[in-house]
Amino acid sequence: MSKRPASPAASSSSSSSGDSEPSFINVDFLFSSPSALDYHALKRLTQQLFYTHAAHLDLGAIAQETIDAAGKWGSVVKVDQQSEEGGEEEDPYAFVGAFDLAASTAASQSLRAYFLARSASCASISSLLASSSADAANAAASPSTLLVLHERMVNLPPAIALPLYRMLFDEIAASPTQPDNLLFFSRIFNADAFSDDEMSDAEGGDAEDKPRGMKGAAKKRRKAAASLKTAKTAPPPKARLAEGEYGLFHPEDAVFAQFASHTHTFRFPPPPDAAEAFEAPLFGRLVVVPWRQAGEMLQRLEALLAQGGAA
Repeated sequence: MSKRPASPAASSSSSSSGDSEPSFINVDFLFSSPSALDYHALKRLTQQLFYTHAAHLDLGAIAQETIDAAGKWGSVVKVDQQSEEGGEEEDPYAFVGAFDLAASTAASQSLRAYFLARSASCASISSLLASSSADAANAAASPSTLLVLHERMVNLPPAIALPLYRMLFDEIAASPTQPDNLLFFSRIFNADAFSDDEMSDAEGGDAEDKPRGMKGAAKKRRKAAASLKTAKTAPPPKARLAEGEYGLFHPEDAVFAQFASHTHTFRFPPPPDAAEAFEAPLFGRLVVVPWRQAGEMLQRLEALLAQGGAA
């Protein structure tokens, strides 16, 4: 089931108050094709990815299609427990999957409808998605756009993403036909967007547009920086997109943005307890990258993630 004969090891450190030097724990990660046992974990990771919009999607269908695509597109990451006698198989800590938006499956239909609704104000991406809808009527059509979803648990080392994307791109390249574009989706945050004037996702514009409702931005920036220390979802520090406005949960998203032909950002509505939890406003971002640039983009990813993903 393992996609690679050996999986990389990640080291984590911990120290007690009396120790002058940290101790290290080596963890071996296993990269494998998803299996039926991963269904519920994949649903949880997908729910985390789509945040307060998760209810708009058929998460079960997305998890099932990720499993059904095993051996074609997509991988999961688990802790390798093969050396432990009688150890139960761990749930995936991360996954990456690709979805043909022109397919007639329940997952592809759900994702296509969701992103069409979110990108109505972005002509370039909505046109691309509409083309996928038209292709869905032609069973013989090759996938013009592959949607790439990736999510991982908090505090996993960023380097964990590199083998996932490398394997995914190899699998796509080995397919009988290659797509024209990859469509990446990710969550991002904006610490300056704390405001009484909340913006709904219907008001989201292109990535070049600043989100509305930033009165007293300087004061709120200081408040946001302090509040993020206790946020439920702690974003990594110093992770910024090229325009310097949005923070990243995953540093590799900065590389995708560098190769983007089109981008679109929309606002997630805040959860009911956002004010009490001091959660930074979150946004969804779509990034279109031509498939012909995948090789160069992977090289850039390798350079970034081999250094731990420092921005």
